Amino acid sequence: MALIRQTEKSSPLADAIVYRLGDLVREGTALREQTSRQVATMLAEARAERERLIADGREEGLRLGREQGYREGFAKGEEAGRAQAISQTSSQLSTLLAGWNKALDEFERGRDTLLLEARTEVIRLAIEIARAVVKRDIEFRPELVVSQAESALQMIARPSRVRLCVHPQDRQLLEVALPGLLARCANATHIELEDNAAAERGSCTARTAGGEVDASISVQLDRIVQGIVPSNSTREPAPDRPTEGGS
Repeated sequence: MALIRQTEKSSPLADAIVYRLGDLVREGTALREQTSRQVATMLAEARAERERLIADGREEGLRLGREQGYREGFAKGEEAGRAQAISQTSSQLSTLLAGWNKALDEFERGRDTLLLEARTEVIRLAIEIARAVVKRDIEFRPELVVSQAESALQMIARPSRVRLCVHPQDRQLLEVALPGLLARCANATHIELEDNAAAERGSCTARTAGGEVDASISVQLDRIVQGIVPSNSTREPAPDRPTEGGS
């Protein structure tokens, strides 16, 4: 019995162990609760950070997207503006070039016309000077009528009797020259001088039964004019009218 009573008495060591186990349980529970709270806090902070990062990422993405869009839009706008400017400039240059080409063509045509008119006027002036010089030369060299008469007689194609029409003041010179003319011009079998007061000094016309040869100075000058300036001859030359082989 005494042994049993001694057994039923609690010892200080057992009480200490029981108390210590209770403390450990309470501490474990408190630690678990603290850990749970810390985990919950960490999870909440992680979720908040996640949301913040997502929000920041969204804002940054939007910002970067806007910047990229701006850059791309600016680049596209700049390229479009450059292309439009080039197109407009090319169009303006084409219009300007066409205008310059047209003006240049008109200038060249006008220049050619002016040069042609200037040459024509110079030729006309030269011809008038030639007429004056020839007329003056004939006054100082009346014997030139003999050369004119010989040229006309040489153009007779077959033997013919010839009437040589000359200015009355040239008649005497031709009368003296007739023997030589007959000798040099084989087809002039007979030459008869005929006065023509309307004829120019130094000029003559050879007439045969088949036609005539006009060897007047003015006609020869007019033929020269026609050869140089066909549309601007100053007078119509009298045509040769040979028949039957050109006599």
